[in-house]
Amino acid sequence: MRLAAKFVVPLLKFRLTAFTVRGLAAASVLTISFGVLVSAAKAQVPQPIQNAPALTKPTWASYDAMVGDQAIKLPIPPGYTEPSSDIPGFRQMGERLTAKTNRLMAFYVSLPDFRKAAVGGEPEMRQYFMVQTLRSMESSRFDPTMLEVTKTMLKSQASSIFKTAEAESQATLDSYAKSIGDGQGKIKLGEVTSLGVFDERPESMTLLGLSKLQVVRDGAQTEITILFATNFMRLKDRVVYFYAYTRYNGKDDIEWAAESSKAWVTQALLMNQ
Repeated sequence: MRLAAKFVVPLLKFRLTAFTVRGLAAASVLTISFGVLVSAAKAQVPQPIQNAPALTKPTWASYDAMVGDQAIKLPIPPGYTEPSSDIPGFRQMGERLTAKTNRLMAFYVSLPDFRKAAVGGEPEMRQYFMVQTLRSMESSRFDPTMLEVTKTMLKSQASSIFKTAEAESQATLDSYAKSIGDGQGKIKLGEVTSLGVFDERPESMTLLGLSKLQVVRDGAQTEITILFATNFMRLKDRVVYFYAYTRYNGKDDIEWAAESSKAWVTQALLMNQ
């Protein structure tokens, strides 16, 4: 349970990154009930896949990182960049919203968002990716047996793990809202619902989920629905997490999260054989 819980904690925090309280409050209010949204989303999730696409070599650029004594290549999604060295503010935001148990390895933002931030604009951050590792496991071998046990635990106990992680997740959101605003805005984590596993391979597993963020600013409350894909994988005997986030409006967002995650996992496995 310990490893699985630490895996889900960062997932629940939803990495608000360059969203400001002001920007969140300006987002469109979704009036449809969350239950209806979940039902609709579940119907749109792709059928589970069991095998990776038939690629024999990686085709994406990569970002180099270390996990313990292992050099890991992290794929850079086409149309995205890792901006930490050019715009430290991106890195600072990601670090603030990374659980203390985890280490941020890479934070991918879209090229349009990067260009906006580079000239002092506010990135939209509608879709973005993060890669992390578990600090306590960085120097430890994560063997196939451990991976299978964790997969089983996540599939069978996801609801209780989400519940256990909520308090810590809310505390992180409170701290983040305070750090980026004037203390007047609040961010509340709403209901979190798993949409299930849609991609499981010998070295990885990917889940989709939905949650709402309730943002209060100047007496006005706004709700934003977040769709996330969480990828848990074993690369060079180390545990690595890849997260894809998008604001949810419908089927296109589910397809984006599913296809982006599937492609990233494929590239990562090919790069780190």
